[in-house]
Amino acid sequence: MHKISWFALFFVLLISAQPSSGGRWAMDGQHGTIEHGCMTDSLAFVDYKQEVRKMGLLEDMSERLYEYIERYSVDNSVKRSLFYRLIPFFLALMVLFVVSIISIMIVVFTVKKLRYNRNRKQSYIWNNYRDILIEYLNYNNDEDVPNFPGLDHQLQKKILIRQLYELANAIYGKKQLKLQELYEQKRLHPFLTRKIRTGWWPIKAIYLKFSSIRPFREGSIKDIARLTKSRNPQVRLYSQLAYISQNPDQAFAFLEDYNYTLSEWDQMNLYETMIHNSIPIPDLYQYLHSDNISVVVFALRLIRWYYVKAREPEVLLHFIYHTDHQVRLEAYKTIVDLNIRGVEDIFRYHYLKESVAVKKVMIDYFERNKKLSKALYQEILELESDREMLFYLLQSLHNQSFNSQEELHSILKETQDPAIQAMCRHIIENAY
Repeated sequence: MHKISWFALFFVLLISAQPSSGGRWAMDGQHGTIEHGCMTDSLAFVDYKQEVRKMGLLEDMSERLYEYIERYSVDNSVKRSLFYRLIPFFLALMVLFVVSIISIMIVVFTVKKLRYNRNRKQSYIWNNYRDILIEYLNYNNDEDVPNFPGLDHQLQKKILIRQLYELANAIYGKKQLKLQELYEQKRLHPFLTRKIRTGWWPIKAIYLKFSSIRPFREGSIKDIARLTKSRNPQVRLYSQLAYISQNPDQAFAFLEDYNYTLSEWDQMNLYETMIHNSIPIPDLYQYLHSDNISVVVFALRLIRWYYVKAREPEVLLHFIYHTDHQVRLEAYKTIVDLNIRGVEDIFRYHYLKESVAVKKVMIDYFERNKKLSKALYQEILELESDREMLFYLLQSLHNQSFNSQEELHSILKETQDPAIQAMCRHIIENAY
């Protein structure tokens, strides 16, 4: 009954907000009587009135409220109200709302059902092709290429190419050659090149990535050189990986007049592709003359990683005078890793001008060549004020050899600097 009473209050207030026609009733004193009202209509609300009084709610407004109820029970007055005229509109909105909810539910159910069926189909094809590939790689001969049901359809070709790519990344040698034989006999290359040529850039990048693995380098890819300088970074990177695989004799030809920055991620992917596909090492020293700083840095790193020595060491020494700090750092690292002799005096000369990172590389060079000594420590101590570098120098001296450890003990006894003493004690106590 609480809900019924509140609904009656809301309904009456809504009706009372509409304009009524004048002259339909005459008021008698404080309580007003209706000339043309129906007594039966007013009696219909007696129960609501008594219920409201029992609840103790709105007692002061009860008389006025039910006067309004009796007053607006006249048929002609109600029919003239705006609420009554808008009932068809509200009903239409309600029907439209119900239809919309049902339509949305049907669409959602249909999409989920289609997605479920598609995933189920892909899972079935994936498992079926996986079993066929396992049997082919482990038991069949190279010439006994198996049959893959439904391979004429695009979905099956996509699944098989992705499986070949994942397998080619994980296996080497004879089994990888068997994957290449399968790729060629099943004529997957035209499908892959068509996707690269006509696909949107995410599709283009994915299939360029697939073509960067050795089994997929059966034929050339049209405009691959142009794509290596694409404005899209993903297309540019994966086309470079594909270019290396497709053109092993001129792997880094795209770096000539290269205008983009080779990020750390790009460099590591290029290097990994070179290693994975056993690409011959190109002439790396020619790229040291590039105007692109990132290309020079990448070339210096490859020279160090592949341990490619130059006929003339002065080629690398030239870059320790470069204006870019990263180029200088990579040049010092390359000189140290290639163990170029006779650069001690050059390192001493440039020591104070360089950053902490370069100074550590210089000390590594002296440690590797057993050139660290107490005398060199005293020489650097007169120039160095950075506590971090002094600690690194003492630690390198201790790690160089057994005789160097004795020199560190000697420095501990002779020094009067409490900070140097603390460093030496820490190194000795934590040595193992």
